Amino acid sequence: MKTDLKSILEALTLTTLVVFAPACAEDDDDADGADGTTTEPGTTAGCPGTTAGCPTNAVPTDAAGMTAWLAADGYAGWAAESAPHASTGPHGRVLTHFNDILVASFDAGDATHPVGSAAVKELLADDDTVAGFAVMVKTTEGSDAASWYWYRQFDGSVTAEGDGFAACDACHSDGGVDRVLTPYPLQ
Repeated sequence: MKTDLKSILEALTLTTLVVFAPACAEDDDDADGADGTTTEPGTTAGCPGTTAGCPTNAVPTDAAGMTAWLAADGYAGWAAESAPHASTGPHGRVLTHFNDILVASFDAGDATHPVGSAAVKELLADDDTVAGFAVMVKTTEGSDAASWYWYRQFDGSVTAEGDGFAACDACHSDGGVDRVLTPYPLQ
């Protein structure tokens, strides 16, 4: 019997949020985080970019956090393509979503996207139900593969995860704007 992906993700959400939430506590001081990064006042420690709030407004960059965030529809409300379509890459049928940071970067004509830029590609089954996700999050300044966190999950299995993940970058290194291949404005 095939288990519904959403049910699997929902079951993991509570456990994962308990682990993930402490890493995203508000940090009102100008202090260094445990990972050596500096958190500016009003930003969220442990979360990329300058988006306040966690986990709903910031995109996690670890497998457990990402699993919970996707299960909670953390990207709900982001700019999205108007309809599912065939991917130009290896992902089958897809629907892509951009966060406000990435949209603003494209609108500004940036050649390199800022930290916190993110895209979520829903990987769709034949009946257009969500069967998985491909996610990219800009984690550091620069334009190399290591400046992006990559995550791919399909039918409940994580098949790619980490900064500069080679299999993801193999496709994303050619074309697009700073490794984002989805045409903008979103169609």
